[in-house]
Amino acid sequence: EGILNLCESTLKDVFENKDALNCSVEKVLDVPFHAKDLWYSWTTIRSRCILDNFCQTFGDKVSGSILSSSEEDDGTNTLIKPEALWELRRGTRITDNELQNALHIAQNWSNSANEKLFSKYDICALPTSQVWPFNIQERWPKVINKCQMETYHQWMEVVVPVTLAGLPCVTIPAGFDKERGLCMGLQLFGPRGSDSKLLSIAQAYHRVANWSSKRPLTLFPLEQ
Repeated sequence: EGILNLCESTLKDVFENKDALNCSVEKVLDVPFHAKDLWYSWTTIRSRCILDNFCQTFGDKVSGSILSSSEEDDGTNTLIKPEALWELRRGTRITDNELQNALHIAQNWSNSANEKLFSKYDICALPTSQVWPFNIQERWPKVINKCQMETYHQWMEVVVPVTLAGLPCVTIPAGFDKERGLCMGLQLFGPRGSDSKLLSIAQAYHRVANWSSKRPLTLFPLEQ
């Protein structure tokens, strides 16, 4: 809660400020993709790549031994992090047709972003996360704003559109949560080849916002 409001106010306060960057900021209402499709594509490609890289690195004998372990094994017996073991096992269930479909979705989204999104906007922005920094004792957030996370990495789903399209991106500070002093960031991303423009904008933003000199007004333990 509060992440979108913080990011939107930061964009308007700095980017629309005539004495600062003097840009026009508006919401993208006609988004040229479906979030569920991108999530399916990204997780499918990711699991299959992790499996292929693991097998190439450790060989068939080691890989076969680990992947044939009991589904009840949470990684304790194989000395592999549970989340990594989950990715490997998931990768074994992905068919070539499913992988090709996932790659097709990724390619279509990449083309659509460049042809539709950036035909109207110079750069776009997204929060860097869907959740504020969480307690170090928590492996990963299970629920965000009453929405159950289906996997260990779904709390980072907001980075998928940029990653999947292979677009240049730079992250900048967005500010702090007023109640707990927790930090949040912004992803600024643009069309292919806009790397230099993004770096220039980020540098101009830092000169104006001067976040390196700012500290949160309050900072409470996360469990509060």
